[in-house]
Order: sequence, then structure tokens, then C-alpha cells
Amino acid sequence: AVRPANLYGPHAPLYATGYGIINQFVGQALRDESLSVFEPSDTREFLYISDMVSALLHIGQNEDAFGECYVLGTGRPLSMKRAAEMVVDIAGSGSI
Repeated sequence: AVRPANLYGPHAPLYATGYGIINQFVGQALRDESLSVFEPSDTREFLYISDMVSALLHIGQNEDAFGECYVLGTGRPLSMKRAAEMVVDIAGSGSI
């Protein structure tokens, strides 16, 4: 079994909910909106989509992985507020 962290990356819908909070934040920032941070102190791990693909390929090619459980993430959780701040800083638009 594989359980990925919150995914983000290219080609994800930026203007719809349900496709990851980072993608939602990016869409809001690009529209110069206030980012929806409901629980600023909550923490999450985020994982870039290509990192997940690499991990899945590695797991799928390893016979010893059969029957194991993997949690894919960075091991470095961020608060939702900090994640939103980073998106606003990188986008150069939006607000918190």
C-alpha cells in the first residue's frame, strides 16, 4: 500500500477544489486573491508529483516491497500558513 502526502505539480487544476491545497493556493495567488487558510497552524507534508512517480517506480520494481506499506512524503511538515506564505512569495501576488 502506498499513501502519498499532499501532491502538487504541473497540469493540476488550479481553479477547482479537491486537487490539493497547494494547487488551490497557486490558483488563488495567480488570480491575486486572498488564499483560503482555514487552520493556519495545521501542518501537512507536500510532495511534488515527479517525486511520487519516482517512488512508485522504485517500489514497483522492488520485489521486497510487495505487501509493505509506504508513506510518501518529505518528513518535513509545513504549517498551512507557511505554505500559503511561500506560494504568495513565489507567485508575487495574492495575500493571506
